[in-house]
Amino acid sequence: MPFPPLAEPIPISEVVARAGAATLSAAPAVGFFAVIAAYQMIYGAYTCWHAPIYFVEEDANAVKNIPRAMGTARILYGMARDGLFLPVAMRVNKGGTPHIALAITAAFAVPLIFSGAFVFLFKLMAALAIFTFFLFEASLFALRRKQPDLHRPFRAFGYPLLPAFVCLLDLALLAAFIAADPMSGVYMLGLIAICVPVGIVLHRRRAAASRALARRR
Repeated sequence: MPFPPLAEPIPISEVVARAGAATLSAAPAVGFFAVIAAYQMIYGAYTCWHAPIYFVEEDANAVKNIPRAMGTARILYGMARDGLFLPVAMRVNKGGTPHIALAITAAFAVPLIFSGAFVFLFKLMAALAIFTFFLFEASLFALRRKQPDLHRPFRAFGYPLLPAFVCLLDLALLAAFIAADPMSGVYMLGLIAICVPVGIVLHRRRAAASRALARRR
């Protein structure tokens, strides 16, 4: 039985043209909020991991101190030491690890890990990080206003224009994050609503303890 005749080969230029046309017709347009959402995920995944490079050269024992600086549990330890968290978080084991603070962190982190909602977690982390950076930058203006005579060995270059520009830039980025993913903004506001009154109560307790200690002296 004779084989059917072979079809005429298609030139490579036509193959490339057809593939390009099919790709362009199938690919949806990438909008502004899609770009912001993608950047928000990247920002949330990698934010703060670069922070140790700012002081690693000046650290005499970077092998031990850098991993310690990347543990979230030490944030709770520092807050407890300043009277802004449970005092039990200051307990440290023989190896130098704040094990109670680590257990508290794990108790919140593990359920989030098993939830599988990594995209949402990264977006929420990005929104919280930008909000925190905005507070840091705004605190510069508050400190200048409340303590104008405070000794300042380092000057803010271009103050107040450059710090104000950075402040507005982060505020605009936060607004874009919330607009691209409103649910992360809702959760962020919920967490802030919980943390603010707790922080106020702990701050008042710390102030009262300081006044009581001053009277005893």
